[in-house]
Amino acid sequence: MKKLTLFRRCPVLVMGLFVALVVTGCVRDNKNSIDQSYQKWKAKAEDSKGYSPSSKRRMSTLGDSQGDTRVTTVSPDAAASSATEKLRPLPTASVSLNMSDVDVAVLLRSLARAAGLNIMINETVSGRANINIRKAPWDQVFLGILKTHGLSYQWEGDIIRIMTTADFEQALQKASQKMDLRELEPLATRIIRIDYTDATSLKTTLEAFLTKSKSGNTIGSIMVDTHTNTLIVQALEDDIDNMLPLVERLDLPTPQILIEAHIVEADSSTARELGVEWGGKYEFQDSKNTYTIGDGGNAFKFPTTTTGVAGMTLGFVLDSGGANTLTATLSALQVEQKLKILSSPSITTIDNKAAKFKGGQEVPYQSVDDGNVKTEFKEAVLQLDVIPHVIDGEAIKLDIKVKKDEVGTASTATGGVPPIITKQAETNVILYDGQTTVIGGLNRSKDERVDAGVPGLKDLPLLGVFFRGEETDREKGDLLIFITPHILKQRIGGGGAANRE
Repeated sequence: MKKLTLFRRCPVLVMGLFVALVVTGCVRDNKNSIDQSYQKWKAKAEDSKGYSPSSKRRMSTLGDSQGDTRVTTVSPDAAASSATEKLRPLPTASVSLNMSDVDVAVLLRSLARAAGLNIMINETVSGRANINIRKAPWDQVFLGILKTHGLSYQWEGDIIRIMTTADFEQALQKASQKMDLRELEPLATRIIRIDYTDATSLKTTLEAFLTKSKSGNTIGSIMVDTHTNTLIVQALEDDIDNMLPLVERLDLPTPQILIEAHIVEADSSTARELGVEWGGKYEFQDSKNTYTIGDGGNAFKFPTTTTGVAGMTLGFVLDSGGANTLTATLSALQVEQKLKILSSPSITTIDNKAAKFKGGQEVPYQSVDDGNVKTEFKEAVLQLDVIPHVIDGEAIKLDIKVKKDEVGTASTATGGVPPIITKQAETNVILYDGQTTVIGGLNRSKDERVDAGVPGLKDLPLLGVFFRGEETDREKGDLLIFITPHILKQRIGGGGAANRE
């Protein structure tokens, strides 16, 4: 009865506990929903950077003289078996032999056994020999015996075949007859689709694999269909078999690189606050931080906490996680009017192809030609060219060129043509994926004469000349360029909208 009385007397307390439990459950559900939503948008943000194309197995269409076609799969591992065999070197290990009145065939077999080689001797090889050799190179002994007895040799796979000169000439004659027959063979036709490489440039490479006739003319031809980027090959069957593995190795997807840049103009003091000083080893210290610059001018160290931007920390060379910190730091300094972000281009290019950014203005001026006044323009631009090259899928070599134009003062113009002051910088640097490099040293100096004086009094007639004058306003600054390359990974599973989930 006491418990019932308690619930009757405190209905507000009971309802309060119930509402608190409901609200707590909603908060947890809302938190889980927020976490799931965050992870979803984070994945979409990573996906929005793009991907490099993934490789796929090549299918080539084959056709014979009757016009029948079929599809075959070419394996890269089959290249070595069908390619032209290279001339193999002979052993050079030292050998000692002392034999008298021995059959030449027996001598050659003993010599081959000493080197662990397989040997085949034609039945026409005959004669006897005397030999006394101590610690002589195997190849010199072998070739000396052949020369003494008028013999020749050739590799046939892993076997050395020994024959007389007459046998060798007969073999050459058979090879010549075989060549004559090859010239009479019908040409096979292959249509090879090229996915990633330029078909025109690949054509030049493959033409070296076409057999030549006795007269020196090429047997067969290779044509390019530029509309479909396809090679149409008409050649001997063996030549095509040698070409296909080469195409398999050359026509591979090229990695794509996302180039992110921040082009910043700052005064000298702000550049020091960022810890960047160019032209040699440099170190200074304030009340909180020590700043150290490397000997080469490109090594740099950011302060632990950038002045005026609380909580922002930057490292030696920014890794992939530090790029966002760099963007936030530069934006905060721009809000405080300590620097000016001229541009933040983001360009995607393929390996070994230039990514170019160009922005600026066209300065108009008037010129006179045969009494006619014409309005012409000169460019004053900021241009950034970056050529990336991926090394081992992790490091990136960057060839960087920067050009900064400024319009000179009107007083230095010649014939009405405004002067364009150009500053350039070129460098090569190797970074890991997601790291940031800095280019500096493009100093800016501007002198401008301005009127100065006592307000009110300098404008008085006659007497104002005693209260006014001219001053030179000097403005100096540095152009800093932060460049961050990202290697776009291959999409797993081929790519498509379905693979984004």
